[in-house]
Parts: sequence; structure tokens; C-alpha cells
Amino acid sequence: MSRYLLILLIFLAGVTIAGGVYKWVDERGRTVYSETPPPGKAAQPVDISPQPPKEVLERAQQGLEKQRQERQRREQPQEVLGSVVLGFVPTALAAMPQPPVNLTVVIQPMAGGSELRFKITDPSPQWKVEKDKVAASRQDFTLSLKPGSYKIVALEVESQSLSDSRVSLVTGGPHFAVPEENCVHIGRIAFFYARLPPGSLAQAQAVSKEMAKEQGKPLLLVYLMKGALVGVSAAVDIPGEDEAL
Repeated sequence: MSRYLLILLIFLAGVTIAGGVYKWVDERGRTVYSETPPPGKAAQPVDISPQPPKEVLERAQQGLEKQRQERQRREQPQEVLGSVVLGFVPTALAAMPQPPVNLTVVIQPMAGGSELRFKITDPSPQWKVEKDKVAASRQDFTLSLKPGSYKIVALEVESQSLSDSRVSLVTGGPHFAVPEENCVHIGRIAFFYARLPPGSLAQAQAVSKEMAKEQGKPLLLVYLMKGALVGVSAAVDIPGEDEAL
């Protein structure tokens, strides 16, 4: 923007509507705006819309501020409470996993966007072995999520007794909603896997097919060098909306 045009705009900003504004061309061919037409010059009046009253501007500004505060309120992260149970069913010659078992919940926003990862940091995780030697790790979690709909798509497991590297277990759900201005308890999410003894991929696939045939449904196979996992059951206990905290 040229210096001349800048001065012109500043001048126009300060011109009072009551006196009117005129446009004319000076001796150097420049367009000039002034409150009064110069003598001997052909000047044209400029139509300038009057400024709204001060109170109208203040109400508009207050409305914009209210909208901004409402948007911030809707986007305020809320607490999400729940538990994850990861259980292991023994099979012949298989060594059962041992604690510690570190879990990371992978969550996908239903509205789209990147996956969210939350490492569970339960200070007192529970490791329990039932009479039938089924071992389970239960860990409570508290997440912070913006209001909206989400889906738990995977559990990432770190345990030296399972694998030397991180293991990703696909969950395929469940779905849950986070309300505005209210924390929510999404309940207990439990996944149980049969632990196979160490062996080749072909051996693990053969055992998995036999187990699937017995149960009459496809089963997820996660091949690991230390002993594959076969998903045998999943239980989701999520309270209804009336049970939100």
C-alpha cells in the first residue's frame, strides 16, 4: 500500500458523516477526498454509509464473545473412566504371560482425524490367576477427551513374557460417547486370548483353525515367536447414558 493511499484511508476514517465527503482530481491528476468541495473544481459527493450506533457495536461484540465462550465450553476436554482386562487362557505346553503388562489404549474419533494413544498408568494394576489357571491383568484408566463419539480400535501391549517388541491387538470397538460438561464411565472392556506354545506360523495357524472350528466362528490369530495368541472371547460392559458420572 502506498503512503499516499494510506494517508487517504486515515483521512477517510476520520471524516464525519454529517459534513459529507467529496471526491475531486487535483492539478497532478490525483484523486482527492475532502469534507468540502474546492472552489472552481468539479467535485462529486461520495456516498458513505453511516456507522452503526455505539450500543449496536457493543451488542455485536458481546454476541461474538458469547459464541467464543460457548465454543470453548463445547470443546472442553472431559474425564473418561474405565477398565481394561486382558486375560490369557492356558493351552498344553504354553508358558503363561507374567506381569508387568503395560497397556496403551488406541482410540479413533468417529468424526475423523488421527488416532489417539493413551498409556494406562494404573498405580495398582491387578494380576489375578483363577482356579482354571486363566490369568488376567485388570487396569483402571482415566483419559481426557473432547466431547464427541469415539471407538477403541486396539490395545498395544508391552510385556517381555509375550514378546520382545510391542504387540498390537485389534479390538474393533467398542464405541462410546463423551458428553459436554460431564465425565463418563465407559465401563469394563475385557479381551481373552489362548496362549499357544512357541512354534512356526504354520503350526499356530493349524491350531487356530481347529479352535475356530470348535467355536464355530473365525478367531483372530496374533503370531508371536514366544507363543502365538488366539482371541477366544471379548466382553464389553458399558453403562448406559443414565449411568454417566
